[in-house]
Amino acid sequence: PDQAGMASAGRVPSGRLLLLAGAVMQARARALGLDPLAATPEAVVLCRDASRSQLEAAMPLLARGLPLIVANPDLTHPGEDGPVIETGALLALLEACVPGARSCVAGKPSAHLFRVALGPVAPEAAVMIGDNPDTDIAGARRLGMPSIHVGPGGQATGLTGFDCLFPDETDVPGAIAGY
Repeated sequence: PDQAGMASAGRVPSGRLLLLAGAVMQARARALGLDPLAATPEAVVLCRDASRSQLEAAMPLLARGLPLIVANPDLTHPGEDGPVIETGALLALLEACVPGARSCVAGKPSAHLFRVALGPVAPEAAVMIGDNPDTDIAGARRLGMPSIHVGPGGQATGLTGFDCLFPDETDVPGAIAGY
């Protein structure tokens, strides 16, 4: 993905997009004043619940050079019955099908996203809790933010007194309360 475009990812002045997402995200985009199914989109936006027909409709636009804005590069996320396909896996599919497609990540691990989320809070005064070391934890580390990796093999970084392994998210609140 094109890291240089991350800071401006999501800025499509006209609001004309091809939003590769389900009905809920389509409705949210319209509520924000965006046109998620524009006849002449300026960008393609990829979310994790994109359908096969949406992905195929985007391919000619990407081949013509429209930018692809990606919510996050995670390949999977934890589900009740095991890993669930995430946006990064769909990005890999599109990049394999449309060599040379221009893409940028608007979400984690973008430092821009973390700074916006933190607002006036200094990174060292916050804690990132996440299940993906490549996005959640890497993004926090780039800013010097303490992080807690939740899940098998998880480890706390930058925090003293924390147990280094949190098997699941239910263990975290008690640990933080005692910090």
